[in-house]
Amino acid sequence: MSEEEFRQLTSEIEGLRNQLASTAANAEIIAELKANMAGFDEKVALLERMLALSDRFAKIEIEHNSWKTLARYVSITAGLAALIFGWLGFKSFDNFVHSEVDKRFSFYSDLSAGLAYHDKYPASAIPYLMRCFDERPFEEPIVASLLFASDEADMWDTGQIVLDRLGRDPTKSSTFRDPITYNLIGLAALNLGFTDPSRYPYAHRSFDQGLRIVNPDNSYALWYLRFNLWRLLLATGDPQANPELATLRAIERPPDLNSWEKAKEWKWYKVLRDANPGAARIFEEGYRSLLPTASSRSASAVAKQGSKAQ
Repeated sequence: MSEEEFRQLTSEIEGLRNQLASTAANAEIIAELKANMAGFDEKVALLERMLALSDRFAKIEIEHNSWKTLARYVSITAGLAALIFGWLGFKSFDNFVHSEVDKRFSFYSDLSAGLAYHDKYPASAIPYLMRCFDERPFEEPIVASLLFASDEADMWDTGQIVLDRLGRDPTKSSTFRDPITYNLIGLAALNLGFTDPSRYPYAHRSFDQGLRIVNPDNSYALWYLRFNLWRLLLATGDPQANPELATLRAIERPPDLNSWEKAKEWKWYKVLRDANPGAARIFEEGYRSLLPTASSRSASAVAKQGSKAQ
C-alpha cells in the first residue's frame, strides 16, 4: 500500500469515526428530547391546572369583594333601620315587615282572583281588581281587565273611576302598548257619554290611538276598534258613521261576536234606544248586517267538517 493510499484510508476511517460520534451524540440528544417530551404533557397539564386555579381564585376574590360591598350596604341599611325603628322598638319593626309581606300577598291574591273571574263572572271580579288598581293604577293588564269587567257587568261607575284616575296623569296612560287597552278605555268613555257628552272626544282619541298602534294582521283588535268607533259616530250623529260601517264589513269578524239576541240586551243599546230611537234602529240594521248569513254559516260548517275528515 502506498503512502498516498494509506493517508486516504486514514482519512476515510477518521470520517467514519466522526460520523459515528455525531450519530451517537444525536442519539443522546434524541433520547434526552424524548425524556423531556415524556414529561412535557404532564407539565402542560399542570400549567393548565395552575392557570384554571388562578382564574378561579380571581373570580372568588371578585365575588368576595362584591359580597363585602353588599354587606357594607346591608349593614348601612340595617343601621339606618335600627336608627329609625329604634325609637319604635323591635316589635314595631317586626310588625312592619309582616305588614309588607301581608300587603304583597293580598295584592297577588286579589289579582289572581280578579283575572280568574273577570271573563265569566265580571261583577265578582271588580272588587278584587279594584283593590289592585288602587295600588297600581297604571299597570296595563290591571286597567284592561278592570275596564273589561266593568263593561261586561254594566257597572259604568267603575269605568268612570278608572278614567278619572288615568286622566290625572295622561302621560302615563299614553304609554300603553296593547290596542285592546285603548279600545276598552274608549268604550268606557263611550258608555259615559250618554250622561256626559264631554267624554265623547276622549273616546274618539282612544280609538284613534288604538288604530295607530294596531298591527294590520290583528283583525280581532282592528274589528273591535272600528266597531266601537262606529258606535261612537252613530251616537254623536256623525255622518262618517256609514263609511265606518262599510270599512268594518271588510274586516274579518271576531269569533266571539254576539248574536243580535244578546246584543240587544246590552245596556248601551237600551240607553241608546231610549235616548235616540232612530239611531238605535240604524244600529240594529247595521249590526245585523255584520253577522254571518245562514249560507256563510253553512259553508263554514261544511269547511270544518271537511278539515276534520282530512
